[in-house]
Amino acid sequence: PYTTLFRSKLLAAFLLLSCSVQAGMFESEPIKIFKNYPFDMHKTEFQKKFRQFGECQFNMGEDKLCADRGAEDLYGIPLNILVFFEKNRSYKIVLKTTETVNRDTYLELFRGMIKSGFELYEIKDSEGSFNIYDEIFSNGGRKSSDDEASKKLDALELVSDKTNKATLYYTEHSKMQKLLKSRQKFTSTKDIFSKVPSDIRFVEMNVENYKGMYSLELIFTVPHTKISTIDDRPAERF
Repeated sequence: PYTTLFRSKLLAAFLLLSCSVQAGMFESEPIKIFKNYPFDMHKTEFQKKFRQFGECQFNMGEDKLCADRGAEDLYGIPLNILVFFEKNRSYKIVLKTTETVNRDTYLELFRGMIKSGFELYEIKDSEGSFNIYDEIFSNGGRKSSDDEASKKLDALELVSDKTNKATLYYTEHSKMQKLLKSRQKFTSTKDIFSKVPSDIRFVEMNVENYKGMYSLELIFTVPHTKISTIDDRPAERF
């Protein structure tokens, strides 16, 4: 199975998931913006529901709302929140660290994503990308070498004067597993992702490590569902 492609630190995270998958994102947290992911919510309705949001100090011509600095606390990390709108409908949420965090805190978030029901399927850095599904198809479904993936993950944990950057790509584990076990035949990674449920969430985690201190950005999207253009359409929550 593809979970064996990564070294023990990633495998352990997936094993944690198999023991206890949380049905929703951050269920143990107080009711916050992620309790009911406010995708495709009209901007006016969003501001009524989440009164802590207002116009961003630096808007850069984009349609977005911001909360107070460090409004969310995720796995011990205070984060700024930006909610982006298209045609007055929310379609993307971006979390950014308010200040750098140490290695242990970064690893806590890394494990927390897995425990929260997300699976890591791709790692991309300046040297290229490693995609679990691409490896499966290129090796006829057999296990491939995990050296490249391990190297990329290890680089994010090094303490050096060099800045190490990478993007970790996640999607919802339960929905992806249901698709893969549906007895459909898949011919490529693109084929798999063309058949995912329309409400499946994706996360891009941008990680930057300089001397063992980390800057993080998490981008949450539901890219396979179209944005509504009808103002009075009921908001959908995933």
